[in-house]
Amino acid sequence: MTSDRSRVFGLDLMRAVAVSCVLFAHGLVLAIPTYPALLVAFVMFSVVGVELFFVLSGFLIGQLLFAVVDSRTTLVGFWMRRWFRTLPNYYLFLGINFFLYGYLFDIFPGSWRYSWFGQALLSPSSSRFFSEGWSLAVEEWFYLLIPMLMLLLLRLTRRSGVVIPCSCALMIVALPIIRILYIDAYHPAWDAGLRKITLLRLDALMWGVLLAYVKVRHGDFFDRHIRRFLSAGLLLLVPALLYLRFIAPDISANVAIASGASGVMAALFFSVLPAGFACCLPMLDKLPAVKNARVHRAVTRISVWSYSLYLVHLPLLYTLLFFSAEYIKTRPVLIGLAAAGWLVLALLTAAFNYHFFEKPMTNLRERWFVSHTSDHPP
Repeated sequence: MTSDRSRVFGLDLMRAVAVSCVLFAHGLVLAIPTYPALLVAFVMFSVVGVELFFVLSGFLIGQLLFAVVDSRTTLVGFWMRRWFRTLPNYYLFLGINFFLYGYLFDIFPGSWRYSWFGQALLSPSSSRFFSEGWSLAVEEWFYLLIPMLMLLLLRLTRRSGVVIPCSCALMIVALPIIRILYIDAYHPAWDAGLRKITLLRLDALMWGVLLAYVKVRHGDFFDRHIRRFLSAGLLLLVPALLYLRFIAPDISANVAIASGASGVMAALFFSVLPAGFACCLPMLDKLPAVKNARVHRAVTRISVWSYSLYLVHLPLLYTLLFFSAEYIKTRPVLIGLAAAGWLVLALLTAAFNYHFFEKPMTNLRERWFVSHTSDHPP
């Protein structure tokens, strides 16, 4: 892998930690039938990993949204760059999952909503098909809707400097209230019925956008107050993680959220946790690279492969479970070996997919934009 001096080690580390949390959580599925107490760790690591992804995506995309607001790139240009980056991999694995779930597990999604990320837009998905796709749906709808909101505010205010902070304030304030009202009306399950509802989760990325705004428009403040940001992040993360640990058994048991204090806490959790992670971004953005070349290379590679790794690890895990779940359950000593084999295979497959599909598609994006548009590259 060639070195890329434009990469930020701290953000690569954040992405590597995020995908590692998801892998660890899902790897526990191999052991949970034998050791049910691991369900708590499964819930905590899976939630933390995805929220880290959301905040980091918002931070990176937020810096690109300035080009849209300042008219340095078109809205269509922004969308095309995002879609060239994300959709080829998504549709590749959507096809793989159609084949895998249909012919191996005899599970079909029952609709075409996965093709346009509508599987859990306003209500829970009723299928176990392509379960990791919910978080990708949140990101894709964010890419579609938030730039439109910003351009609408720009037309109304005619002041480009206030568009991004006003958009952040609107989403960050409105969505927790909407979640509270949603809980009062429907009493959903915490995970599938609240956490994974696409339009209720867009503010998770908005916290990253807010920190991107601070970095771009108030860089001195962003750099000077790294420790204060980190302290605020810890003050938010500690109670959020304690709350998650406390309710993890109810989450794993699919218990419905009650109205009142329980509903308010559930709704606010999805603001407090990403806000806490967002406050860690100034420190991570300035984090120097480690001197150990092997550690640096490992972090960078896992970060670069993370999208492919996120998409490939569950199909491989489910295939392994399909053929060996009962055998592993009766021989606990094999759990570790199965997990290690699955992890190595997931890394190798993700690396292969990145180098021979994901990266060529990204390169195609750059060639297409150079020849067809005048938009400045991100």
